[in-house]
Amino acid sequence: MIFFVGVTVFVVSAIAATFLIETVTRLLLFVTAPDFQLLTGFSGVNWTTFINARNFYPDTRGVTWLHWGSYGLAFGVALYTMFKLRSRYGTLNRNQKGDSALATLEEISRTYTAVPEKKKEWDGLGGTLISRVKDTVFVDESTQNTAIIGTSRSGKGELLVFPMIDVNSRASAKPNLVINDPKGELYTASYETLRKRGYRVEVLNILNPMEGMSYNPLELVKQAFEKGDYAEAQKRTKTLTFSLYNNPNAKEPFWDNSAQALVSAIILALCEEYYDADNYHPERITLKNVASFLSEMGSKNYSKDGGKTEVNALDEYFEGLPPTSVAKQQYATSNFAKGNTRGSIFSVASSKLEIFTGDAIAKLTSINSIDMTRVGFPKQIHLRTDIRLKGQDFEVLFYRKNQTQPFGKEIGRVEAVSGPTTQCGLLHLHFDYALADGDRIQFVPRDNPDQAVTYSFQRVSKGHNQYGKEEFEDFAHMQWCEDVSEKERAIQSLEVLYITDSYAVFMVVPDYDSSMHVICSIFVRQMYQTLSQLATITRGQKLHRRVQFILDEFGNMPPIEGMDSMLTVCLGRNILFALVVQGYNQIDSLYGKDKATSIKDNCQNHLYIFTTNKETAKEISEKIGYRTIEIDSRSGKVLDLDSTRTTSVDRQPLLSENRLMQLQEGEMVVIRSIMRRDKKGRDIRPKAIFNTGKTRMKYRYQYLAEDFDTEKDRHELRIPSLHAELQLHALQMDYEELQNPQRMKISTGQRNEIKMILDTVFLNGTISVFDRKNKNLSAEEIKGLIASFVLEQDKVDRDGNRLTVENIAYDIQNILKGKPLEYIDLDSLLEEEDFEEMDFDEQYIKPETKKQKIALGLRTET
Repeated sequence: MIFFVGVTVFVVSAIAATFLIETVTRLLLFVTAPDFQLLTGFSGVNWTTFINARNFYPDTRGVTWLHWGSYGLAFGVALYTMFKLRSRYGTLNRNQKGDSALATLEEISRTYTAVPEKKKEWDGLGGTLISRVKDTVFVDESTQNTAIIGTSRSGKGELLVFPMIDVNSRASAKPNLVINDPKGELYTASYETLRKRGYRVEVLNILNPMEGMSYNPLELVKQAFEKGDYAEAQKRTKTLTFSLYNNPNAKEPFWDNSAQALVSAIILALCEEYYDADNYHPERITLKNVASFLSEMGSKNYSKDGGKTEVNALDEYFEGLPPTSVAKQQYATSNFAKGNTRGSIFSVASSKLEIFTGDAIAKLTSINSIDMTRVGFPKQIHLRTDIRLKGQDFEVLFYRKNQTQPFGKEIGRVEAVSGPTTQCGLLHLHFDYALADGDRIQFVPRDNPDQAVTYSFQRVSKGHNQYGKEEFEDFAHMQWCEDVSEKERAIQSLEVLYITDSYAVFMVVPDYDSSMHVICSIFVRQMYQTLSQLATITRGQKLHRRVQFILDEFGNMPPIEGMDSMLTVCLGRNILFALVVQGYNQIDSLYGKDKATSIKDNCQNHLYIFTTNKETAKEISEKIGYRTIEIDSRSGKVLDLDSTRTTSVDRQPLLSENRLMQLQEGEMVVIRSIMRRDKKGRDIRPKAIFNTGKTRMKYRYQYLAEDFDTEKDRHELRIPSLHAELQLHALQMDYEELQNPQRMKISTGQRNEIKMILDTVFLNGTISVFDRKNKNLSAEEIKGLIASFVLEQDKVDRDGNRLTVENIAYDIQNILKGKPLEYIDLDSLLEEEDFEEMDFDEQYIKPETKKQKIALGLRTET
């Protein structure tokens, strides 16, 4: 409008100026040379030809400098008029206070994948629901973390959690799902539909522990320990105990930290105890036994040195471990041995272990039935070799049936596995190729290509399940393709895991007992840790199948160790998190302000449903953004008709806090901070989305009730359980043996070292050892005697003092030097008069075993 007025002013001014110039010119001519013709007509500018339409340039003939000056003056008048009009009536809004806007439906459709709202499979990776229109939903397939905010009873599950399970399970590349499920409603309603769609459905059932899979939280620690990777075992132990004892709001973290160190030491001690080659009982390494060990040993004191000293059984146990014991080192950091803090640390440590002492949870956590590696890597190769092949690189080539050129290749290195019972080489690879029966896998040592071996691949069918889908054994049948009699000695076994189904793991927890939720926090952390570690040794450093964690009621789960750092790197691993909370304040209280900020910042999508918390509403409103508005104000005296009107600019939130706290059912706001390109790669602004009106979201019961029926009874599902018939008494520990003060513990590393020395001794055969009766001992007798120190571990010397590893090493060195050792046999010993004077603690040595211990253990030098 202002521009139109300006043009009009310019035209009128130009015409007026031209008329004025012509008039003045003719009057001046008339005065100098009177001629009435000058007053009857105007010559000068020919307006018809001034603009030459054919040549597109002005015809300036007859236009004088006076004309140009008047036109310039007219233009100036026009500009001045426009400026004044704009100053008086023009807008002040220059977006100086904000220029945010909400995304339109057209922009949404250009950015996200359109998917049928139900039933039909769609071509994609799965993802997060963003918006909808009519019978189409829009899905974000990109790798992004999501925060879902909705207060209690706002419909989070109905509006988003169930639809997310649905849309992911209908994707052609179905992601694996790990779902936190308070009350078990998600599992019960989803089970049958997921099975029909090709999922393997597992349930970690804390609500009804006698139904569902078995899960030993110590399984990962045990695996690392069995492989001889003690540093990794320590790290995994710390991760577990952090989840049990970390309290970011603790005013005095000393007690929690000390309890964490104490329980970590006990876990490592049980591993050392039951992965001993002569006491191999890894099934006894359970959290129930950890709790029992603490209770039995930590609360028991006894007198020592004839009643002069009172000691604690737990202190004495760890004191008896060798200096190289990782458990002993960890125990030293627990502060438990300090008498003035013992009671409080014991109380804190015991309180968190109490949940594992009840029979139901104890059974569930005593054995393990889930292999976490399969969730991210459903196709794996495990090739066991002779230990001599450690460090060798292998090319693994994949061939189609009857073809000579490989269609795929992986490269791996044989790692040494040196545990208490196993020494071998292991080639562990993940692959993502589709194989058919008759395809071949060839293993080619890079240093010796002529030693290549080839296997034929064939899957083993188990028939069709009740939903009409054919099922196969997890491991394929692998057949030698050539005569490998020479090579067979180097390659011990081959296992090829080949699973095409996706996994859905539900963690069902009671909403009335939050103490049990920690088991799920441990499970999530261990799952993430396992998959991330495997990703680092996989080409591309990411999972072969996407894993989507949907953590409903995330705000009620105990803190997960490293959750803030997990979210910063998980997307590169092909791991996604959807965190469902009632408000941002839940994250703040769980993780502390700094970590909570990091968690929120690393959720690229924020799906807001409803809140009653003003701080959460304010934070959401600020994330959506502001726009600039003009504000008019008037001032004047009372009863005065004249008033002063002023205009100013201010910012206005696109959706205010009050508006956000008054959303109608189905309305939802989406904040998508890094969605800056559409499906065609064109640059876009990541505007917030307000789903309202025709884009309002639907609830499950409105369109998914047939596939996800919440009226189903969980008792309709037959949920097998591996641990239901477990007899806990079979896993009990022998505390009487553990409390034996004559007991000596030798670490696996020391044991192997001593055995190597013994092997060297008897290979050389240069020993002269005599018994009490001066009888020359054979090599086998010598080996048996010395091995008794190593294997029996219950030794005392002539003075009744407990033998140490250093004593044994000293004896072996003497043998190596040819110095004879005199061993005292039982009969001779019993004849000695000073036998009764020997200092033994009768309280902790059973009389019936005393002779045996003395017979095996006493010796004196000659």
